[in-house]
Amino acid sequence: MFHVVFADVIIETVTGFLGLLCVFTILIALGVDPRPADAMTAISGDLAAICFGIGIGTINVETVAFFPAWIMGYQL
Repeated sequence: MFHVVFADVIIETVTGFLGLLCVFTILIALGVDPRPADAMTAISGDLAAICFGIGIGTINVETVAFFPAWIMGYQL
């Protein structure tokens, strides 16, 4: 089960960074400077969001394993 969660984390993280890269590319093409004022704060915020998503996702995976109806309630 762990390998499925880990693979999903990798896929979602790479997809998010590719989306960010696309947005940055479009902004640069339009002549806008998309760089944050403090790069370390931006990186820290992104890593915090990734860790939060991993935690919530792991809790939901384990909860659904014992209570299959949990996914319906979580989506609502």
